[in-house]
Amino acid sequence: MNPMIQFSKRLASRGLKVTVVTTTNIQTSSFAKTTCINTEHILVDEPSLKGDTPDVIDESVALYKAGVTRDLPQLIEKQKTNGFPVKVLIYDAMMSWIVDICHNLGIRGVALCSHSSAVFAIYYDVYLGTLDVDSLGELSTVKLPSLPVLKIKELPSHVYDVGAYEGVSRLLTFI
Repeated sequence: MNPMIQFSKRLASRGLKVTVVTTTNIQTSSFAKTTCINTEHILVDEPSLKGDTPDVIDESVALYKAGVTRDLPQLIEKQKTNGFPVKVLIYDAMMSWIVDICHNLGIRGVALCSHSSAVFAIYYDVYLGTLDVDSLGELSTVKLPSLPVLKIKELPSHVYDVGAYEGVSRLLTFI
């Protein structure tokens, strides 16, 4: 959430009206002190199970997508009714499906990459199968295009320790 908040603060400091939309279960204390950013919440149902298993992650993603798809158009209409029509919707690049909502509403959508390009490059190599961490030892190093030589532990933690983040690692398939 922090990269989006920082970006929102920068936009607001230039005189733009900014509304951050988040779910009701995410704490907004990190920008509660900032009066230049409006906050709206979307209700997202909780998964029936708890944990970090693939089934729980799949259900969480489906519930999140359903809640956003249901409530975001209503929030955008509310902004329009209040005299602040949404001109551009900036969303996290991991949620590429939001661009469909933008198209349906006739507004522009812009993906904000909240991870560095180096991290996305690593995710891409994992996705393509050109980086197979399982075949490497714990003390191995990895050489990837346009990046310095990295130790295994310098990779994103859910890349080198998939067992600890089994469900989260499945989200890489959405990139």
